[in-house]
Amino acid sequence: GLLRGWLRSGEQQQRLAAVRGLAALLEKGRDFNGVDQLIGGLVPSCNSADDEERAVACGALTELFGADVAGEATLLAVRSMAALLKTSSFSVHPSMLECWLSLRLDASAAAAAASAEKERFGARKGKKRRRGIDPVARELAAASGDRGDVGLKSAAVLEQLFVSYARVVKARPGGPLMPLVLRGIAKFAHCVNVELLL
Repeated sequence: GLLRGWLRSGEQQQRLAAVRGLAALLEKGRDFNGVDQLIGGLVPSCNSADDEERAVACGALTELFGADVAGEATLLAVRSMAALLKTSSFSVHPSMLECWLSLRLDASAAAAAASAEKERFGARKGKKRRRGIDPVARELAAASGDRGDVGLKSAAVLEQLFVSYARVVKARPGGPLMPLVLRGIAKFAHCVNVELLL
């Protein structure tokens, strides 16, 4: 409540205090059930015009990417950042995309999860069948195996990254984000299974 109000405040000091508070809460409680609200408050600050506010928010997300073992909070953050990138017509500050370069992705787990999904659902009708599965059954199946769950999350993060990178390349090929997009593609290309994106 209070931090959310300060984030919307016109006063820079209150916004900065709110971002610092959200960053501290995210550092201490990245596994609690309100992490999506913390991430939702920090991600827009990664695109702030204020350098200090942007640095605190990007630093908190970078630390999250390095420390999140389960991958759930990382996936939430990457999805939120990708949505902001798309809704802002790809005119975000480059430091937001620079956060993605600190992601720790398990390439072998992502590839294994992608191939297991492919085998389970078939090549052509996989998406339709996945949509038809009961959401509770899908969550139970994902929770039953730790390694598989991390692999599925890594595969989802990779998919979000490369879809966002492709959108930036298509929409703004000469823009200020291109160097970071190319660095990201170079860093994570070995993790991508081509079938994952098809």
